[in-house]
Amino acid sequence: EGVGWVMSLDPDDPTYTQWILTANENQQPIASDITIQDNIGEGQRLDRSYLLVYSSGRITSTLSGTVDSVTAAWNSAHPASHLSFNADGGLAWKIDQTTADGTYWCMVYRCEITDFSRAYFENHADIQWTSPDGSTFSAHDEAMFSNVEQGGDVHVLPRGVLQVEKTVSGTEVKVAGVTFTVQRQ
Repeated sequence: EGVGWVMSLDPDDPTYTQWILTANENQQPIASDITIQDNIGEGQRLDRSYLLVYSSGRITSTLSGTVDSVTAAWNSAHPASHLSFNADGGLAWKIDQTTADGTYWCMVYRCEITDFSRAYFENHADIQWTSPDGSTFSAHDEAMFSNVEQGGDVHVLPRGVLQVEKTVSGTEVKVAGVTFTVQRQ
């Protein structure tokens, strides 16, 4: 349908979650405003130091900075649209029809993890718009991922391999059955 979430631990700092909201991914004609209401789940707090909004298609732009600076820049650049964040980190994003039409929009934001004991982290969003044929796209959805600190699974590209070896009479021998624990400093 041209909308989605991507969620993960921030690859640069696993004490943060990273949420990516997308709308009109296929750059289709839009006959109405796109409205997005998004709320972060428990155990997270909006990181107000980082927000990225970008687009491709009929309109190409990139806004990056703090939540306050990007929000002000968005609202100034798109006066018929509106972006705001509430005290709990929830957001309301209206992309007016002229701005939305034929353009893919993406927002990336981070949340500080405040409760590492949670089994998962979640996000709730309502997204809707109308196509030129009169059909309405409406999604009320929840995105979540497991907390790897609480036994969750994570799928990433390996960054390296650890092989423990010992040297016996000048010959390197692989040591089988070695276990180790990785801890965050």
